Amino acid sequence: MRGWLAIVVLGLAVTPAAGQARRSGRLERVAAPPVTRSWVAGGAFAMGTQLEDIDVLEAECERASNLGEQLPLCREWQIGLQRRPLRMVTVDGFWIDRSEVTVAEYRGCVHAGACPLGPLVAGDPRYVRDAWPQVNIERDEAGAYCAWRGGRLPTEAEWEKAARGGDFRTWPWGDLRGERDFNHGQHRVETIVELEDILASGQVPTRTLGDPDASDGYAILAPPGQFPGGDGPHGTHDQAGNAAEWVLDAWSIDGFEGLSESNPYRKPMNDVVGAMTRGGSWRDPPFLGRVDLPHYLSMLMVPQSRLNYVGFRCVITATEPTATPVAPVPLPTP
Repeated sequence: MRGWLAIVVLGLAVTPAAGQARRSGRLERVAAPPVTRSWVAGGAFAMGTQLEDIDVLEAECERASNLGEQLPLCREWQIGLQRRPLRMVTVDGFWIDRSEVTVAEYRGCVHAGACPLGPLVAGDPRYVRDAWPQVNIERDEAGAYCAWRGGRLPTEAEWEKAARGGDFRTWPWGDLRGERDFNHGQHRVETIVELEDILASGQVPTRTLGDPDASDGYAILAPPGQFPGGDGPHGTHDQAGNAAEWVLDAWSIDGFEGLSESNPYRKPMNDVVGAMTRGGSWRDPPFLGRVDLPHYLSMLMVPQSRLNYVGFRCVITATEPTATPVAPVPLPTP
């Protein structure tokens, strides 16, 4: 029997063991394909931020954003976090990509005619490396890739359950902050900020992110999965750091108010501001790698943004999220 070895012993046909094939008269083991998705079982989990952490997080935001009192950015973020207290949420089961979608994977969608070319040509070309996460991508472009694969972007609740599991952990790997366990940035160097203030000649500063930090082994992006110590409870890579990731939900200063405790999802009412990312990135200070935090720039983010620190991963599920729309909320006065 060509290509297979069949031996009849006492009337039973014996074929090679799984994972083996015949070549040149020998049995050879065939490597199993890599596992690309993780199953996250449906059920309840703790979602949100512990209230006793919020003052410290606002101080981290103020240190990171370098905006001082010129824009009440961190104040709105703090109010939003206060309205996102730790609570039990239930989601249906779903499959989620173990890794952030890479440039090579996205390129395959472009070649198939299902995804726009923009992310490969419109951003900084230094980040277009096949092995790296696909960044410089708009949220709808990321959604088009997920749809091509039969899925969609995760809701915020799905993303957090995959990163957090069924306990109250703060980081994907547990409760202790391990800055060598993920690819992150650092707070801006104060002397550089002061110099930029002088050069800006009194204009409102736009320096709202951190600086790269090579102490974790990578100055900027890394190929997915380079930090196994940072894997989450479901085997996902880089849900802390590397590229921040688009989710479907909109940011709202209302937090969880008005959202169901079953499959919560806050749909944007417009495409202007309030697009949300999760997980922090290679240029964000480490605190944004926590499993419970939307980015403090979410209220300023637009879904059409092309940013060298924002990528995505996909989920595949039998259900579509039921939307709770969010109305635009003005910034609070300081």
